[in-house]
Amino acid sequence: MSVKKYEADSGSIHRIRLGKFNAAVTSNTEPTAVVNSNIRVKISKSNREFGLRPRTIGLTRVVTAGSGETELTVTKRASLPVLTPAVYVSTTFAIGQTITINAVVWTIASKNPEDT
Repeated sequence: MSVKKYEADSGSIHRIRLGKFNAAVTSNTEPTAVVNSNIRVKISKSNREFGLRPRTIGLTRVVTAGSGETELTVTKRASLPVLTPAVYVSTTFAIGQTITINAVVWTIASKNPEDT
């Protein structure tokens, strides 16, 4: 786990805990400002919990396993929290673009706004 900073749409800076998968994305830069909020950013927050659900991009990739008659194609999905509003609206994270995370290429399939 890696603790980073997250800039909310309101401009306040929060702490966010990211797994190794999410922390490996170099183009997802964190804000430089100092943390000024105690509100917790929860990536998997339910609607009943207190806190902030971050803006995310939805990622997909197609994996083919096996050979011959037993070949199986599966679409894998993942979600990546985006740490700043500027990166979220950038062309780097536009729908249809690809990003590489730990030598695996993912396609950006959707964008989900921040939810309080």
